[in-house]
Amino acid sequence: MGTDCQIDPRTRDLVPDGTGGYERTTGAETALYYQIQQALGWVLGPDEGSRLGDLNRAKSIEGRTVRELQGLIVEALAPLVAAGMIGAPDFHGERELALVIGSTTVVDLSRGEAISLADVLDTPPP
Repeated sequence: MGTDCQIDPRTRDLVPDGTGGYERTTGAETALYYQIQQALGWVLGPDEGSRLGDLNRAKSIEGRTVRELQGLIVEALAPLVAAGMIGAPDFHGERELALVIGSTTVVDLSRGEAISLADVLDTPPP
């Protein structure tokens, strides 16, 4: 696996390294960020991105089920799982729709560390 520029989830900007360049990461955080935040089929290819943005544009998430949201997350992360970058998503707090993204974790297989989607997306934890 190569390196990606690191993204600050709060500002959604690349993180400067203080020398005119950008911080680099060998972890999966940047790939996770783009996979979840970008619309499905965006610039990089038909499997890149997710349909989760549709929820952000909706006036509310009422009427959605926990299982539906989990399915969107699994669908979005499938290319990263298939590429061996991350393990399958692990869902916690399945009973409350508002907590699904904030309580979902994946394992960054290059580092062997758990990553919370809440940290990557700057979503408050449950």
